[in-house]
Amino acid sequence: MLHQVLAGTTTNTDYTETSMIKADAGPATSRPSGWIRFDLAGMIPFVTVDSIIFNFYVNDTNWPYWNVTPLSTDPLSEDWGTLHADINSGISGTESYLYRSEPSTFAPGSYSHQLINGANTQLGNLLEHW
Repeated sequence: MLHQVLAGTTTNTDYTETSMIKADAGPATSRPSGWIRFDLAGMIPFVTVDSIIFNFYVNDTNWPYWNVTPLSTDPLSEDWGTLHADINSGISGTESYLYRSEPSTFAPGSYSHQLINGANTQLGNLLEHW
């Protein structure tokens, strides 16, 4: 069980949202980009992670395309410029844990997607060294 989930949004010049992921189109160097940090305390080490399901709610949408990628920085302690650059690196269908390009009919609501491209392995490795 995850005990703490923190989320927010940053641009290349500031933190803009707390507890909400807000994203928009534009250049990767300046667009609003969201992040989520999970506290793994309480998870059993040395387990086999066979799947990770990402559950989320969409408040508003306009032809969304988005992805889930790993971060190498800690969003709670890193400066916004470094964090923003980290969020916007490694974005592709073969690198991202989730890469979506939704149709114009994509509507607000609850969604679930399985994370791929090594997400299970990375979480398993983190738990082994926790």
